[in-house]
Amino acid sequence: YADGLKYGTNSFKVYIEKPGDKQSYLSKIQLRDKAVATSGNYERYFIDKSGRRITHIFSGSDYEPVNNYQSVSVIADSAEKADMYSTLFFLMEFDEIKKYCRQLNTPVLLYTLTNNIIKLCGWAEYEY
Repeated sequence: YADGLKYGTNSFKVYIEKPGDKQSYLSKIQLRDKAVATSGNYERYFIDKSGRRITHIFSGSDYEPVNNYQSVSVIADSAEKADMYSTLFFLMEFDEIKKYCRQLNTPVLLYTLTNNIIKLCGWAEYEY
């Protein structure tokens, strides 16, 4: 959560790390009185005997691990909402995310399994 202005004059600058590459970034944003959270498949996972990636995020309907994206980042009014929305959107299909981020007025950054960066619902307005 970025509370107010850093040192009274500047917005907080946050870098969204590229999964698997701690030297690169998907996005650089500026925040003031907002929070950002990321859910992903790249830090908490293991590969099972069949070679399937087992992530730490599971579907509530079939209890299977979900691997829809490499990462989903969300900007929200609180850290709790940002964390909740990033995990929820990680579980959703692309069209559902587009629908709900508009309804919730919540900027979203998707990093797909095929290395595409998708900015939704005003994410680009926070970039610098």
